[in-house]
Amino acid sequence: MGKRTPSMIRQSETAANSLPGWPVNAPVACRLRCWSNDHHLRQLYTGLSILHRRGHIRLAQEFVPAPPPDSDKPQYLRFASMGYASLEIRGQMVGFDMIDSSDLDEEMLRSCDWYFKRSLALSAPKLPHGSARLRPWGLNYQVECDHFDWFALERDWRLGSGLMKFREIRRHLPGSGAASMALRRLEHPPAESEPKILFLTRVWDHDDDPGRSDEKRRHFMELNAMRAECVRRLRKAFGSRFSGGLADTPLARSLFPDAIFREPALTRKKAYLNLVKSHSIGVTTGGLHGSLGGKLGEYVAMSRAVVTERLECRVAGNFREGTHFLSFATPEQCVDQVKLLMEDRATRTAMMAANHRYYRDYLDPTRVIANALAQVLAS
Repeated sequence: MGKRTPSMIRQSETAANSLPGWPVNAPVACRLRCWSNDHHLRQLYTGLSILHRRGHIRLAQEFVPAPPPDSDKPQYLRFASMGYASLEIRGQMVGFDMIDSSDLDEEMLRSCDWYFKRSLALSAPKLPHGSARLRPWGLNYQVECDHFDWFALERDWRLGSGLMKFREIRRHLPGSGAASMALRRLEHPPAESEPKILFLTRVWDHDDDPGRSDEKRRHFMELNAMRAECVRRLRKAFGSRFSGGLADTPLARSLFPDAIFREPALTRKKAYLNLVKSHSIGVTTGGLHGSLGGKLGEYVAMSRAVVTERLECRVAGNFREGTHFLSFATPEQCVDQVKLLMEDRATRTAMMAANHRYYRDYLDPTRVIANALAQVLAS
């Protein structure tokens, strides 16, 4: 093969950095206002960093004091602002809400021109005139840059505390190779061999907050019971073709000892990601407070066929029942949907391919933030 000329190299770099649907040619100045390094925000932060590196935006990072906890709100919303960030772009303020709840933040609705929400309920209320334009963010999962990310290192220094601060800084230093959530590790083509099923999950303590309402206590108890019963039935129906169970915690041991996953080494993040890639079917239940759980985003990023509890939130793009996932409302239906995918190779492989396309178009951290900002710029 002949030597690549400078012109060929420039053309290759341009193709690699192209961004279909991006409405401008020159870099767009953006100022990220952040006060939290919460893991729910990592997908947003990673997408912004990559867009900056590729020359689509010119990113500046501003650190502002974190809003104080709101003692007037229910416990699960008092620290909700730690899952928020905002971005100023061409005179418009864009708010991002990545929390484990479908609740909308009134302050963000008043102070922002756009409000992108991770778990936007299907029944979201009609907003009053003058509120921010409300849009679904879509699936969310924890992911970091493959390249050295100065913005992440700066956030570690400015927002971290204690020993964890220095662990995170070390993780993000050039050449450390320790970023377990690097983008390359969360991508996988839709290839499979013998079909297998994966469902690793955990249970939550409904009594850890004395101020929790009876409604929320029931929600936690029902969520736990659903997860445990799905594990039991999947084990019984599929035997060695099923991997999974509840994380081994004191709570799980006391409530559901028969549903515990007995191989804790495989739950460490790097091992877990390899486990997902070796199982063509991923099962997940709803997240806390009806949210879209991160496991769903991971399954789609790694091109798995998905069986999920019925979605209660809107998802950006054309994420559809029957094409990208099968849904269930009971543990019995969960087993039936998994059985359909196990026995129908054509449906299973088509779903894996559809999720791979959805990832490229809507879920890749570059695409999800570019799609959001394209709406802002087009306005």
